[in-house]
Amino acid sequence: MKSGYINFYTTGLDACSPNKNWYERGLVDCLCPECKILFPRVGAIDVFIQEKRPKPSPITFVIGSVNIVHRDFLNILGADSVENDLMIGSVINGDGENLKDWASVRSKVMLHIRGTENIRNNGRCSTCYRPYVSATGKKYIYPDTNSPGTIFSTLFGALLVRADRIDGQLFKPKKGFGVAFVPVLDQPFDGLDFRIECWQGGGPSGIKSGWLD
Repeated sequence: MKSGYINFYTTGLDACSPNKNWYERGLVDCLCPECKILFPRVGAIDVFIQEKRPKPSPITFVIGSVNIVHRDFLNILGADSVENDLMIGSVINGDGENLKDWASVRSKVMLHIRGTENIRNNGRCSTCYRPYVSATGKKYIYPDTNSPGTIFSTLFGALLVRADRIDGQLFKPKKGFGVAFVPVLDQPFDGLDFRIECWQGGGPSGIKSGWLD
């Protein structure tokens, strides 16, 4: 099998809205003031949303680097991989109810999906060192991560699972939910020959958190 990942992602405009008080006050020590995503050092986190429930898709997000995933979907990915690769928190809705069938998800290693068109590189965040890189077109990963993990997240609303460790045929795209194979390439189309990868919450085996060079 060609090296790559199964990309599970939200489609459309189904992201959840963060509770204003939680976002402005509860995250004051966790959120990068410049680029508005969680600092890499942050591990599992409980999230507070305005909605009563997330949209029907089994995966969405609330703020950058925090996915919201239905627990039935996590169960399909495998208990060992979920425990080893992900940091799981609770989801509390606008009425203060803990939604037991949903989980907030941060991966210990976050990857970046690159593209072949409309490539933009605007340097890095001066506070948390996050690369400001984006692109459209055909999607790919470069280079592959050195992490031995199975499940990885992306910055906005996707989970990547190593294709050789899961049967992608078990999952079908539907409204609000996409499934696609993303290959690992030997060289980048964007000319940026550096790794776009973040180790979070201490990372695997206690490795220091942060964006890799």
